[in-house]
Amino acid sequence: PDGGRVTMTGPRSARVEGAALIDVAPGHGPFTVETARGRIEVLGTRFFVASDAQRTTTAVVRGP
Repeated sequence: PDGGRVTMTGPRSARVEGAALIDVAPGHGPFTVETARGRIEVLGTRFFVASDAQRTTTAVVRGP
């Protein structure tokens, strides 16, 4: 996907359309990312999310 949009849907949740690099600080509880095809929950990491109508792909950049 080209570009991306991250929309915060709550204090610890977001919706991603397209592609985004997200950095979540550890120690604040779960952070949830929703896409058109999936849901990702992290506790503290830096990760890449790419989503389109068919699939969601994620890769950890930093953290467990």
